[in-house]
Amino acid sequence: MEVIGLASGGKDSCFNMLECVRLGHRIVAIANLLPAASASGEVEQELDSHMIQTVGHTALEAQAAAMGVPLVRRRTTGRAIHTAVDVVNDLESLSAGPEAASSADAPDGSAASSRLQAGDEVFDLLQLLRAAKRVAPGATAVAVGALLSNYQRTRVEHVCACLGLQPIALLWRCQQPRALRRMIASGLVAVPCKVASLGLPAALLGKPLAEAHPRLARAALAYGVNIAGEGGEYETLTLSCPGLFLPGASVSLGETAVHFVNRDKFAPVAHLVVSRAEATLADGSAIPPAELHDASGDEVEGPPVAPPASDSAVDAAVARLLARGRGGAAEPVVREAGGVTCVSVSGSDPSAGSAAEAVASALAAAFEGLASAVAGRATGSSACAGAGAAGTAPGHGSAVPSAGALAGAGGCQLWRDVVFVRLWVSSMSDFASLNAEYCKYFGHHPPSRACVQVGPASKVGGAAAGEGALPSAHPAAREGGPAMAAAGVPRVALEAVAVAGAGAAARGEAGAPAAPGGCPALRWTHHVRSLSRWAPLCIGPYCQANVVAGSVLCAGQIGLDPATMRLGPGGW
Repeated sequence: MEVIGLASGGKDSCFNMLECVRLGHRIVAIANLLPAASASGEVEQELDSHMIQTVGHTALEAQAAAMGVPLVRRRTTGRAIHTAVDVVNDLESLSAGPEAASSADAPDGSAASSRLQAGDEVFDLLQLLRAAKRVAPGATAVAVGALLSNYQRTRVEHVCACLGLQPIALLWRCQQPRALRRMIASGLVAVPCKVASLGLPAALLGKPLAEAHPRLARAALAYGVNIAGEGGEYETLTLSCPGLFLPGASVSLGETAVHFVNRDKFAPVAHLVVSRAEATLADGSAIPPAELHDASGDEVEGPPVAPPASDSAVDAAVARLLARGRGGAAEPVVREAGGVTCVSVSGSDPSAGSAAEAVASALAAAFEGLASAVAGRATGSSACAGAGAAGTAPGHGSAVPSAGALAGAGGCQLWRDVVFVRLWVSSMSDFASLNAEYCKYFGHHPPSRACVQVGPASKVGGAAAGEGALPSAHPAAREGGPAMAAAGVPRVALEAVAVAGAGAAARGEAGAPAAPGGCPALRWTHHVRSLSRWAPLCIGPYCQANVVAGSVLCAGQIGLDPATMRLGPGGW
């Protein structure tokens, strides 16, 4: 792929770009946010930002020249108006521009008071990458050097989703000591340009990491310092990176000075001020300046690709689904497990003529079952359903809310508590269409999911023979939807597991239920949308894993190399 490198000048962003090159990708431009000038015209050397590094920004033009690629820059104040790690709902109007932030309501009717505003650093990132796409129109991916920061990764992933770009974070969750050793072993030369931690003296500024490594290791052991600087203990400036820079190219720093923010004897805060940097070859000759594009004055020009659905948009979709009254799930079965109350409900809809209709009916049945369980117990729940049979007796008794009640009064938010879904299909040829429909009913913090094609008379969800089976070998299955419906063969069945309050717990909302004893949280999700070496990408709105009450619910996996999304040696 052609890749835009999101560059800070530090070791992580450069080494991630190097890893991209090693996998056969091509860096076609680098993009950088730098501090805005003050009213007096002065430019700060450092912004207090959790997302971007700005110390050493004066060396970025030399880095771009050493790489032989264009540099796209945009000035930012580094303001973070929305600071929650759970950023998607704060940014749900990201594609609409600053005027949407000031409107009273969103098109879907939800309040827009907390929407993204112009001046937020994430809005500046959106504008920067839009400008970079104009400079490199063939680019389809963005390299981001996120190693441990969910705050940074989730924001970059969301902006990339809005712009139709694939984020690549090959360092994500790499063990910090190993990552640092790999960087040094690769020949990458980077120097600390800022220190801000106990055990890291200002004398480390400007020393190559290979020399600073022993001191970093001692500080990590003695004081718990993140050896790769992931806690903001130090920042770096890359001077050489074989394989990423042009052959023999490096960055040489001209005049530098040390600026102390805090002269504390044990934990000083200081950074380098680089007045000049130059890209040179091994023979000392200067490399011509990089092509420079200043995107600071760019205005919003047309909507980018639509971002992933916000929670409020999914609520509206679920409300419309439930208002159809397509459910008809069987009597819920309540179970207690690990301090969490679970409920099961099942059904089938062989009358559904398409996979999309079948999965919609299955979800409606599952949500109906959840609603009846919540109405009766208001604790935790699990729902298991095939495509709910239209017109069949639901068997819920008086506990089942009406379709109108389900569509409102919180019923449309039941999807937020779903933590795992199993999908059974009679043919994987239906996957694309059923997945497109499924996407409408889950938003941020989605459940983990496993999807399998089942064989003849396979049992689904523990059903007895002939009940809930998907006989894919049935002759009608080979003839398509109408024939299957006529023969009474369901195309899709699903089992959904939910825990009441899990959605609120994942979002960190006030009043979320407490976790069982010994668990740090009732629920947290692992949902990485970047190409990484951590886990394969999810093809659809689901998480790689949900951790619920101490149990890890993993998505279905095949033998893909996460960094390339290709089958590994030996296939499955």
